[in-house]
Amino acid sequence: MKEQYDVFGMGALAVDFIGSVDHWPEAGVKLDMSTFDIADGGLMGTALAAVARLGGKAGYVGKLN
Repeated sequence: MKEQYDVFGMGALAVDFIGSVDHWPEAGVKLDMSTFDIADGGLMGTALAAVARLGGKAGYVGKLN
């Protein structure tokens, strides 16, 4: 039986590393991050996740190096 997809993506996916600081630092100043998150990212990955969250069936093909 063949799989049926509403949206199919191919290409590169990304991972976003998101850090927050309590205030914008002055030039040359380093701050500790107050929060740190890792999330899926990239245009295609985000679009496929949105399709799936809205109830569609999303497919992906790509190469993992």
